[in-house]
Amino acid sequence: MSLSILSLLAIVAAVTGEDSKAPCHYHMSVNISHGSTVGNGSMKADGIVYSRDQQFIHDEFGEPHLRGCLCMVKTCVRKCCAFNEAYVDGGCTPTKDPMVNPFNPPVYNDTQLLKGVMAYDTFGFVFRNACGNAGGYVMNPYEDIEDEFLLQWDGSILLPADKTTHSVMHYCIDAWITSPGSFDDEGEQNWTTKYLAYACFPDGDENEDMSDDNKLAYSLFPIGMIISIPFLLITFMVYAIIPELRNLHGKSMMCYVAGLISGYTCLSIVQIKGGNPIAINICISLAFIIYLSFMVSFFWLNVMCFDIWWTFSNMRAPRGSRRAVERRRFIMYSLYAWGVPLLLTAFCALMQFLPDIPKHHVLPHFGEKKCWFHDRSAEMRYFFIPVMIIIVCNAVLFGITAFKILSIKRETAMLRTGDSGRHSQYEKNKQRFNLYWKLFLVMGINWVAEWVSFMVEGENYLWIITDFCNSIQGIFIFILFICKKKIKNLLIKRYRLLRYGSVVSKARDSSRYRSGNTMSTTDPMTEKSFMSIGENAIRLSEIK
Repeated sequence: MSLSILSLLAIVAAVTGEDSKAPCHYHMSVNISHGSTVGNGSMKADGIVYSRDQQFIHDEFGEPHLRGCLCMVKTCVRKCCAFNEAYVDGGCTPTKDPMVNPFNPPVYNDTQLLKGVMAYDTFGFVFRNACGNAGGYVMNPYEDIEDEFLLQWDGSILLPADKTTHSVMHYCIDAWITSPGSFDDEGEQNWTTKYLAYACFPDGDENEDMSDDNKLAYSLFPIGMIISIPFLLITFMVYAIIPELRNLHGKSMMCYVAGLISGYTCLSIVQIKGGNPIAINICISLAFIIYLSFMVSFFWLNVMCFDIWWTFSNMRAPRGSRRAVERRRFIMYSLYAWGVPLLLTAFCALMQFLPDIPKHHVLPHFGEKKCWFHDRSAEMRYFFIPVMIIIVCNAVLFGITAFKILSIKRETAMLRTGDSGRHSQYEKNKQRFNLYWKLFLVMGINWVAEWVSFMVEGENYLWIITDFCNSIQGIFIFILFICKKKIKNLLIKRYRLLRYGSVVSKARDSSRYRSGNTMSTTDPMTEKSFMSIGENAIRLSEIK
């Protein structure tokens, strides 16, 4: 009978949108569909009676179910995992650990332990953290005394280090079962169980408190980056497998793309993991990798802008073969484009970890509020100022180069008639300039818009559009540098060479053997046909 009533209520709620009129927040309620009716529309579940005005229907993934507002009946404590589960190896796992069955963390009144108070009898437990996509961080007092937390009699947690509290909507607590890496006498791992808390980042404790723009942003950005990563990987692989592209420009492009791949991957992990616990050490490590990766990408873009300016300048080219010159320049570029970001990251690490730094200095504080900088002033000093300096330098270099190209156009007629080789090289350099210019526009304009939105704290759809364009840069890069007829032809040539190269090699060896292993009897035309197999696989039929 009770099941049929629940089904009828679910249908009515699905049609009328009853969830929008819920008497309490979803995260302050529990599923009571398994309960039974006790009269006057009340429901009894797990020994607790919920009146009609303490119930609501919630439609989750097309499966409506009845929920009861537990926190309107009892003082609530939020448990990260379900009953009889603990946090093991990065996820909630059923366990018979005595610290979980029953779940009984110590309870305090301020800093005074309330002896004899049993958490499992005193509180009602709601489940899953309520941080949403904004995420949070693990508080482990066993590793950092400043992470000490005390579960209070009113269901909140107190942080003695700064005398602040987190309400039940802003944290969850559970048993963390870990292995310290030691073994007992029988060779079994020693597992330890500790009560740890997961605290929400202050800027986004509840999805419902976020603006519609922020909700949209948190949804779009990870999707854009996840879409970008395959395109960036394809771009990197194409430049890696085609020898003709592994020149100075190609190697610089590969380093630039590698920085974006690393940055997007780690940033996607942070945003996707948002609502799940991230260990503080992992959070800090991801922040440093994201910072280093994006700095590397910006500095390699700066290298490409400088290189195209150098190419069109009147400076005398260094002596030596072209390959040797490019090798020396790539080494110098690498020292700059890898070295400076590493130095900036090392400086951030020093400011992050050195003790006794005066309080008036702006510190990164990675991992304290999110897996990125602690506040706007730190983000401005450590990230946006270097980025904007690079963007301004790139704009100046492109402006000078464009002016130089315009001046060279007056010599075009002479180049075409008097030095076709020089004209051809000029056209190639000009094409490369156009590619870099488009790439700079894609990155530069979006990051300038990002900086403007950061400065004015804009939360409107214009900034969301530019930020989303930043997250899908991999698609733009793929279109600019890979979707070209030249790249298609080089890929076909490389494929034919890899597929038929061994056949050509065997045929050449056989021909030399039949000719008595003497170069004098080798047919030059046959040799030519062998060597051209990469360009025309049909000539394989001539080898008999």
